[in-house]
Amino acid sequence: MQYLVIDGQSVAVLLTAAITFTIGALAGFQIARLRLSDVEFCKMQLRTVFRAPFQKQKLMNFSEFQVFRIIEQDSAIRRAGFRLVAQAPLGEFLKSQHKKGFRAVNGKRVDMLLLDRSGWPVLAIEYQGEGHYDDTSDLRDIIKRTALTKAGIGYLELFPKDKNDTARIRTLVHERLGLNMPVRDTASSNLPSNIRVLHS
Repeated sequence: MQYLVIDGQSVAVLLTAAITFTIGALAGFQIARLRLSDVEFCKMQLRTVFRAPFQKQKLMNFSEFQVFRIIEQDSAIRRAGFRLVAQAPLGEFLKSQHKKGFRAVNGKRVDMLLLDRSGWPVLAIEYQGEGHYDDTSDLRDIIKRTALTKAGIGYLELFPKDKNDTARIRTLVHERLGLNMPVRDTASSNLPSNIRVLHS
């Protein structure tokens, strides 16, 4: 008769594996028990909101709003049926069957988004302001630009040097939209001061 001989080290390894498996199984069971239903989770959020103070804040900073107004007031864009929206979340106008890919862009947004007359997104506009850059800003921009390009949506970056140049901004937007027409700089000298009043 042959006997299976297990040394002390093997016993210790087997015991460690068994204990780890047991702890993992119990932890999973407890997490499953603690998982809230959708209704319970919403009720918990409602209680939190009731306790929390809230204040309104501006949707865009001064420079972003300045660029927004220049594009919004462009009569050529309005005549073509385009509409401009601000701070558009990518998860609201992009979709993907790739779950991880969608999660990678779902929480991100673009500063401005132009919609056509049927409500389809056609051009995303990012204002790269003075305080825009940090260690991850370039990577985040590449992520957004890649997803938008794959979806067939145009992408335009504007910079601080552009914000007071009405003709340049509108020309760049027209080029991306295929509106090949000359742009006249009408009342651009008064635009920043007008926006400052509106944004104050």
